[in-house]
Amino acid sequence: MASSLNENEAVSNSREPFNYEVKAHYGVISKSATGWTKEVNLVSWNGTPPKLDVREWDPEHEHMSKGLTFRAEEAKELMKILEKSVTKLADAK
Repeated sequence: MASSLNENEAVSNSREPFNYEVKAHYGVISKSATGWTKEVNLVSWNGTPPKLDVREWDPEHEHMSKGLTFRAEEAKELMKILEKSVTKLADAK
């Protein structure tokens, strides 16, 4: 990642500019052969309160894929679901 915390302006598919600020970088889930990384970050979009954000980023953190954002309560529910699902997935082997 080019910088650990950054504020940027980007253009969406509709060509309308939007702002985002990576408040915290929590970790990389995976890395592709092209260098893009699937990451978990805390991101503020257009000046709104930051949300947990999961998406892919290019190596320079200038381009991103579509992703998922979660408010704190949603992230807690996701954790509960993942804990159950991962256990079932491991048992299915």
